[in-house]
Amino acid sequence: MARLTGTRTEAEQISKLAKSAGGQADVWLDLDASEDNLDSRDVAKYRVVHIATHGLLNAERPQFTGVVLLS
Repeated sequence: MARLTGTRTEAEQISKLAKSAGGQADVWLDLDASEDNLDSRDVAKYRVVHIATHGLLNAERPQFTGVVLLS
């Protein structure tokens, strides 16, 4: 699957919104946007976690429906 276009810009805009509202934001891009990086964090401290993913829908075989993470 191809990388999702626009996700870098989307992440940067979300970060700016959080900071302008007085919050903070950790932005993980490219190889830092990994399951291992997420697992190593205490995500309970975050109010919002935004993850850009691919979604797959298989109406004929729903067991093959899911979310795809790419790196």
